[in-house]
Amino acid sequence: MKLLFAGLALLAAIVFVASGNKPEPVPQALGDTATTGQQVDVHVLRASHQQDVLTVFGQARARWQISLRAETSGRVTQVADAALVGALVQKGDVLAEIENTGQQLDLANRTTALATARRVLAEEEQRARIAQENWDAAGYKGDPDPLVLRLPQLEEARADLNAARLAADRARYVLDQTRIVAPFDGAILKRSVGPGDLLQSGDEVVELYDTQKMDVVLTLTEAEAARLSSPIGNRVRLIATQSGREWQGVVERVGQRIDATNRWIELIVSVKEPNGLLPGQFLRAEVDGRSYEDLIGIPRALIGRDGAVWHVDFDNQLRRMPVVPVFSQGDRSFVAPGSDWPPTLRLTPPSRNFLNGTAVSPVFMSETDTLNLAENGAGQ
Repeated sequence: MKLLFAGLALLAAIVFVASGNKPEPVPQALGDTATTGQQVDVHVLRASHQQDVLTVFGQARARWQISLRAETSGRVTQVADAALVGALVQKGDVLAEIENTGQQLDLANRTTALATARRVLAEEEQRARIAQENWDAAGYKGDPDPLVLRLPQLEEARADLNAARLAADRARYVLDQTRIVAPFDGAILKRSVGPGDLLQSGDEVVELYDTQKMDVVLTLTEAEAARLSSPIGNRVRLIATQSGREWQGVVERVGQRIDATNRWIELIVSVKEPNGLLPGQFLRAEVDGRSYEDLIGIPRALIGRDGAVWHVDFDNQLRRMPVVPVFSQGDRSFVAPGSDWPPTLRLTPPSRNFLNGTAVSPVFMSETDTLNLAENGAGQ
């Protein structure tokens, strides 16, 4: 019996020592999913009003670029410093002068002929008046012959006066054309004459463009053009690709054809204040597109290569949701919320290991983190 009690006491001691070496269990709250899944970064996004802005490219061009040509023949007597290549000119500046002795003589002769025509008309009017008075004094009945009243001679004198006036105006115009004058404020692109050159009618003197009226021709694809509700009147921000200098413009016209090779559509933008803008300058343009009431701007890093996003629902489970962007701008794609979407999206960057319904542990990112997300790379 003593041996039995001794054996039981030894067994109890062994059990006590063994149970004393086990760790205490850690209590876990019911429904606590924070410790039951993979930890993921979550970005909170909501729908808001969005303005589509297209970024396209184009080149500046002068609205008016012309070649001034001589309208009369003669030797060049003077070329102004303003006619040098690259010089700026103002409307009315004399750029070159042609020897005009012959034109002055022609104008003098035409002026004399005009004075003679006026005298002849005055004489005929006097004769016609006397003829009418004589007819009335004689008491003749009926209508007199037009020749009796000198009406044909009077009509001829009036026609001669009109012809003489037009000839004098033409001679004065030709004399004026011996002075080559800038038709608008502009810049000289090319000079073709020098002092002493002999010009024929039609020879080029200078080439210049209008610095006060500049257009920018933008090329859009058909898909890009569809993002504009009504192109005419849309505001455009123009940025020089090299210097970063900016101008403001408005879409004034739309090209009435589609390029057969590239399927491009042209928008012609009128620049409001083109100071410093040069023809041929390459520009980036931001054109106001359609306006939308409720779109969600999703950073591209949150969209998988399969065109879907991963939403963490309020049970902290992953839900795959396909998205179709309405438009893309910068590092974001803007999508319309689906009818079954929650009012707030809680998106996590995609992973090849994600499965629908998987429980995760969300770590909510700040708004700044979401804005900077694109700098971390595209989604997988």
